Amino acid sequence: MSLTLAAIAPDARESLALADERVAYSWNALDPVLKRAANALAALPFGAERRVAVFAQNSAEVVIAYVACIEAGISSVPVSFHLTAPEAAYIFKDSGAVAVLVGPETMEAGLAAAAEAGIETVIGWRCPAHDNVVRWEDWIAAASDSAPDATRPSLPHLHYTSGTTGRPKATETPPQYFPRVANVQALAETLRPRVTPSPGLVVGPLYHTGPLGMARNVFAGGSLIVMSHFDAEAALAELREIADVAVLKAIPLGGVVPALELAANCGMPVVVSGSLDTSVGIASGLWLAGALPQLPFACGLGTGALFQHDVVGHPARIVDGHLLVQRAVPEDADPCGLVDQDMCDRWRARLEQAW
Repeated sequence: MSLTLAAIAPDARESLALADERVAYSWNALDPVLKRAANALAALPFGAERRVAVFAQNSAEVVIAYVACIEAGISSVPVSFHLTAPEAAYIFKDSGAVAVLVGPETMEAGLAAAAEAGIETVIGWRCPAHDNVVRWEDWIAAASDSAPDATRPSLPHLHYTSGTTGRPKATETPPQYFPRVANVQALAETLRPRVTPSPGLVVGPLYHTGPLGMARNVFAGGSLIVMSHFDAEAALAELREIADVAVLKAIPLGGVVPALELAANCGMPVVVSGSLDTSVGIASGLWLAGALPQLPFACGLGTGALFQHDVVGHPARIVDGHLLVQRAVPEDADPCGLVDQDMCDRWRARLEQAW
């Protein structure tokens, strides 16, 4: 039995574990796939680093790959499927990955990038026949279905920055998201109490740290529905089936008006949340919350208190559980003296190139 299946009560193992637009797995059906994938991955010829790059669009197989890497004590390297072959090759080589996992959409770019990086093993799911691509389905079918070795050290994902200020830089998943414990067994025991309500729905690219956290949630016993790409109507249809409350963020949704339209059409109660925003960003969330016809639950708009400095003279601060809805305008271009002029110049140059 995989550690993933061990997290599920015996009477719940026929319930949904993982689905995309093509396939759906129960926990019992997912278990042998995870065990074989983990054992196949563990048998790769690793050197100093136990790393495998994942270069593929969202799918059930991508989630299985990430979870299997966790089960096998392997550090997966999420790579944006939007990158060109030379861009991906840099990450492949710098990370020390010994193999690249691809889907049909990224096979050609993955092959070119792997060749440039000196990686011989490219494994692909649902890919057309190719002499240099190992067929994922056959590869895992040939592996052992025994439980993966849970005494192996647990290794966090290795993420790469976008590289907007130069070459992409590597950083491991922070300990608060991927606890540093002795082995895979201890990781499972640490993550299981943290499992979030499920099923979860992933609509963003799994190479991003936020969506990728849902793969760890599967390892901990949380079921997941993954979409290959964002489709607003399809996402809303799924959400109406699985969610009780919608948490909206004004800025990623394009502002207050689009967020209000989504709130009106989502068919469930809404609360508003921010990110690590200054008072200027928090103001958008406040305008959205204030414009909603009903607000039955508390919003998450108090993160401005985490900043040492703000860009306005009178920052948005909670008083008796409330925030005042008001316009927030910076007093000058750099009220805190925090702006790096070189960085400003680089971003202005990028904007000029884009336009």
